[in-house]
Amino acid sequence: MADFYTYGAEKIALKSVYYEGTDAIKKGYVLCFNQDTVLDLTDGATIAEGAMCNGRYLRVEKPATANIPYGFVIAMENKTGPCNIVVAEPDGHAVQVFSDANVTIGDLLYAQNASYKAGATGVAAIGKALETIDRSVTNGLCGVRLGQYAADITSAEASINVRADNIESSTASMATLESSDVVVIKASASSMKLVADSVSTSVASIKTLESSDVVDIKSSMSSTKLVADSVSTSVASIKTLESSDVVDIKSSMSSIKLIVDSDVSKNLSISTRLSVLDSTATAVTSADTALSTVGSQVVAILDALKAVNG
Repeated sequence: MADFYTYGAEKIALKSVYYEGTDAIKKGYVLCFNQDTVLDLTDGATIAEGAMCNGRYLRVEKPATANIPYGFVIAMENKTGPCNIVVAEPDGHAVQVFSDANVTIGDLLYAQNASYKAGATGVAAIGKALETIDRSVTNGLCGVRLGQYAADITSAEASINVRADNIESSTASMATLESSDVVVIKASASSMKLVADSVSTSVASIKTLESSDVVDIKSSMSSTKLVADSVSTSVASIKTLESSDVVDIKSSMSSIKLIVDSDVSKNLSISTRLSVLDSTATAVTSADTALSTVGSQVVAILDALKAVNG
């Protein structure tokens, strides 16, 4: 339990600790706890982990990077170690601290590696200067408001300010981005409407074209039917012509035969006449066959056209 001691008009928390070093300690020096000792302060016995060795909160040593984070105290008397010494705990009260810094009131003072003096920089802050004084040339005492977490608080304040600035900047950026996005969305919507209007116009054109095509197709089918009917009439005429030609050929054959008979009676060469008649008959037969073939092909064409036109 810490004792309270009136230091000037300020009551501060004091405790007695054991300084393990051999240096001459001055009032105001910064000391740190030996955070990894296993030696009991009462009898020097080794204490196993888990049993809470009292040396870790009662033994102090020179500040170092390794022990500063585990707490500090301020020497309240001049002594040479190893020895028991009275120290002030960092409870937020004002005390005098030995310093090598040139400070302005409100500046942070830090525990430094391998030094008993509080400096303008260091491993961790021990408090804020209560006066403006230059101890960089002639080291000495400086009024300090002790606070174990002064540096953390100041750092947290700075971090909060930075974050606030970042949030403000982000908010402004988001507002700008939102505005830009609205413009882009409106432009996109306008473009989409133009596309929709174009599609609608195209559909109307396609419907008009479809209607026109249907008319053209019907007209073509009608024309095709007329052609088919005309071909059908022509075929009928060809067939009639074929029948007429056959009758004419037969009539010619009869006439030829009469001529032959007449020639025979006139003592003409029968063999010569018959040869001529055979050639003539063969030619007539070939012509008849050709006409029949043409007629069949025309009929096939007409049937195909009728099948197509329904």
